[in-house]
Amino acid sequence: MAAFLYAGRVDGYIQRADQEQLTKETINFKTAADASAYAKICEEQGDIKEEWLIQHGYKETLYKVYYKHLFFSLLVDFSNYYNTSIDLAYHGNINVAWALLRKPFQETLAYIEWLYVDRNELLTLMLTSDDTGSYEIVRKKDKIRKHIERICPPNPSDPLDMYKFRYSYKDQLTLNGILQATNHLITSRPALKTSPSGLNFIFPDDEIRHRNIGFYYASIPYVLKYTLDLVMKMFGEIAELSDYTMLINLTNSTLKSLQMISEYADVKQLLHLDQINVFCPKCGHRHNSDEMWIQFAYDHFECENCHNKINTYQFLFDFNEITEK
Repeated sequence: MAAFLYAGRVDGYIQRADQEQLTKETINFKTAADASAYAKICEEQGDIKEEWLIQHGYKETLYKVYYKHLFFSLLVDFSNYYNTSIDLAYHGNINVAWALLRKPFQETLAYIEWLYVDRNELLTLMLTSDDTGSYEIVRKKDKIRKHIERICPPNPSDPLDMYKFRYSYKDQLTLNGILQATNHLITSRPALKTSPSGLNFIFPDDEIRHRNIGFYYASIPYVLKYTLDLVMKMFGEIAELSDYTMLINLTNSTLKSLQMISEYADVKQLLHLDQINVFCPKCGHRHNSDEMWIQFAYDHFECENCHNKINTYQFLFDFNEITEK
């Protein structure tokens, strides 16, 4: 269930970006002469307009445009592969479902992480370097590890090591461990070596199949929760969402991830729910009851005053006009 929930939320960001045209950026020209010169460049020599912007002091504006365009393009790529993967997993094709996660989890997500940690470094390399190897992230494992640790500092209590799960070859129960078997009939790495007289995943083995299915639904939601929280921060900045909207959505995301594995009383204490008020976007009525939070975590919020109802299985833009009281 959590895997499908997170997929819907990523799609919600993409739809909102299209609706609000968030990739557009207005150029505030310093002078009328600059505006006229840029218009002429675009009309006559459009292929050098980026160079003109950099040379005339508009590098920051140009980078904002590329940042937003690259971010949402990566998000679409991630969503396409991930959505197809969970669809195949749902229909029982677990090996191909795993195989489709290589690109979104090992490459696309790594570029999103790079954009978050140091967007100017990545954009500068992409715009100025003739060597694609200078920004080929899969060859920069140390950089990937540093980015992950910057975003989510290591915690011994975490159920999954984000870097090891996505890139380690030393265990069968990692993304790479399973990918090697789904993409190659014979593997030779010590921890992933094909058994004698065997071919990886060719001969039916219910134990391995059930293991791979169980591990898919146990591990993938954890990675998606990490991805969703990261993307939420980046999207919130681009869309200029209010702090209250971000708080409500982060709380909702965490509620959804904990509701099936924790008792409500524990979740309430962990998230300090008694300190978070939910205001109805329609009438402004304040809510903070256990009953409201349990329903919020399950599938919806309903105002007890005006009965305005909001589906909570999506990113919630409804609260963006509210100033917390």
